[in-house]
Amino acid sequence: MAVITGSPSTHRAGDLNITWTDVGPFLALAALLVAGFLINPDFLFATNLANIITR
Repeated sequence: MAVITGSPSTHRAGDLNITWTDVGPFLALAALLVAGFLINPDFLFATNLANIITR
């Protein structure tokens, strides 16, 4: 007979546990894209974005 110790998980199987540590880099990237666009509207052209992504 097995003995289970510890507390049961409070998360359901379908729940996502997203933290600020997980989301932070994407928010920073979005902020940089917005700042770049505000400085120079040509910033969001496809050729420039492709150049940024490859770097």
